[in-house]
Amino acid sequence: MQIKGIKEQQISQKRVYEFLELFDIMYDEFTEAEKKEFFNSFIKRIDIHPQPLENGQILKSIQFRFPVYYQGSEVDTFFPNKENTVECVVLMER
Repeated sequence: MQIKGIKEQQISQKRVYEFLELFDIMYDEFTEAEKKEFFNSFIKRIDIHPQPLENGQILKSIQFRFPVYYQGSEVDTFFPNKENTVECVVLMER
């Protein structure tokens, strides 16, 4: 069961593109649970600061389940710079 769970969490590049192509069409139709599941398929972990920094930033990092291109490099974890970031905080409840 553990192996099956690991395989189900792995998504291919093709699957990512399929998700993105349908995103703008389907997102508004998703239930809250489906929205959460959708984002969980892309995002492995989000770290936030316990208290906002002096500039108001609360996001430490976002770790993705696949590599993304950021500032000319392929990374799987995004660390926002300390200046000029736009952040969105989402409350997810069960």
